Amino acid sequence: MKLYAPVLLLAVATVAPDQRFFLYDRTVDTTPAVAGQSCFSLDADTFTHASPRLNDLRLYRDNVETPYVINVAAPTQVAASSIGFLNLGLHGKQVTFDAAMPEGRYSDLTLGTTAQNFIATVTVFGSHAATGDLGTKLGSYTIFDLTSQKLGRSTIIHLPESDFRHLHFEIAGPLTPDQITNATIDKLPASQPKYQPVASSSDVLTKGHTSVFVLTIPAHVPVDRLVFTPGSIPEMFSRDVQVEVQPTPSIPRSDDSEPPSPIIATGNLLRVHRKEDGHQIDEDRLTIAAPAVDFAGPSTWTINIENGDDVPLETSVRLEMFQRDLCLRQRATRTTHCSMATPRFRLLFTTTPRCFLGNLKRSKPTKVRSDAIRFIESVLT
Repeated sequence: MKLYAPVLLLAVATVAPDQRFFLYDRTVDTTPAVAGQSCFSLDADTFTHASPRLNDLRLYRDNVETPYVINVAAPTQVAASSIGFLNLGLHGKQVTFDAAMPEGRYSDLTLGTTAQNFIATVTVFGSHAATGDLGTKLGSYTIFDLTSQKLGRSTIIHLPESDFRHLHFEIAGPLTPDQITNATIDKLPASQPKYQPVASSSDVLTKGHTSVFVLTIPAHVPVDRLVFTPGSIPEMFSRDVQVEVQPTPSIPRSDDSEPPSPIIATGNLLRVHRKEDGHQIDEDRLTIAAPAVDFAGPSTWTINIENGDDVPLETSVRLEMFQRDLCLRQRATRTTHCSMATPRFRLLFTTTPRCFLGNLKRSKPTKVRSDAIRFIESVLT
């Protein structure tokens, strides 16, 4: 998990601004408090009212500022490893080869092939030593290219989590050794990612052959992936998706003004569950990585699903962010307060390992003198 300690760790000795200058507060109430590290998740509403990257978040215990860190439940980025083939050739009617695997645990393996319009079965065996024996059978997996049927392509072999150093492959189907080009493996991250909802919509517009979703995301709220939940129709599909993100204009643009260029990400949605020529195909791909954006204000997300001449895809979409947990070292006590140090923001809460975030509420307005604002700005800088 990623740690944002360099940005968000606050020293107790730092002079804290007066809490009267904050406008919003939130209370987290659980009992009993337990000594040790305590964590709780920050929801999208917190990011909406905070400054970028939560730079104005302040934590208080009995009106004394307390240090904390924010953990992001994102997978550690590990570069895919390329796998070399050994003994690639034909054994009877099957393409066979061996591969030396990198150290560590792995799961999904992507097989590169130039073949088109095919269905094949890949049987995989694993062993810890190159003894010549096949070793442990990991399973049989279907790879396919059904682009001629508008059902996409998948050459991903979903292996069980493994750490075998040697794998043996047997491919039954209309492939030849010269059509097998490469293979890559993604090592498993130390921890699996966790997500929290940001926004969702089932209101889809149809524009020609395109299904369109439009969502507005408040400023500073991160979005890390898009999750689609299709209905039963169509039963099987492959759809290309384009995501466009641009700042939401605060005032209507004039006719002669040009909107800023959107930030674009693309992906493909796939669902195939069928048995064809004796091969069972079960493949779902219903998530797309979100483009990285960092706008000062709200952003408009336009999601275009290209249906072509096929039946429009019935689906809803959910935008999610990686779970972000605020953690602190806590002594056994009842209450801990947190505030956001700008003249705009104040956040109060009680912290324990398992807690409930109450609704955000606006505090009573407080007259802020100019010298008080200068004091807060001096603390932040």
